[in-house]
Amino acid sequence: MACTGIEKAFEFLLKKSTSQGYLCLDDILSCGELFNLDVDDVERLTDVVIENNIIINNHPKVEIPVEND
Repeated sequence: MACTGIEKAFEFLLKKSTSQGYLCLDDILSCGELFNLDVDDVERLTDVVIENNIIINNHPKVEIPVEND
């Protein structure tokens, strides 16, 4: 049985979440284009991510440079 686009996208996101510790909503949405998913598939992918207790961070840490006085 062949993997579906959602399964491939989930494997991709699982690896990404393992390496960075969380996912951003943009990570999930970008899989829609990367794996040619329709809107319903992206919604299902989001559900699968949540069901697997993967952290979704809406505001990833942004490094702000500190000026030296």
